[in-house]
Amino acid sequence: MVAISDDREELKGPGVYLLFGKDPEDNNKDMVYIGETEEAYTRLRTHLEKKEFWNQAVVVISKDENFNKAHLRYLEFKMYERAIVVGRYKIDNTNKPKCPAISESDTAEMNEFFANMTYWYRRWVLRFSMK
Repeated sequence: MVAISDDREELKGPGVYLLFGKDPEDNNKDMVYIGETEEAYTRLRTHLEKKEFWNQAVVVISKDENFNKAHLRYLEFKMYERAIVVGRYKIDNTNKPKCPAISESDTAEMNEFFANMTYWYRRWVLRFSMK
């Protein structure tokens, strides 16, 4: 799917993403990689060559194209922390994301974005993947 997504303009900008698949060491265990990027399509292409476990990707972008690097790093951190708490997936990240220093207003805005992102993920993605 990544190969045929090169014409998707929204994937040429910044976003956070999750790569899902099976743990190569235990096929009964699900695995996830959590990342952030300034060019989603290019980063996914790189992961095709370097990370073999995944067969599904979820990319989250801003409709207003107003993510900066600190916003992306904050969302990556929040996603990683949530994955730890939930405990459903083996996490493939070799480095633990750190919480960047962002303003109080940016923190509130990114927390709201994260809440909306997780709501819609549960509502749509999980609903269809469980059928």
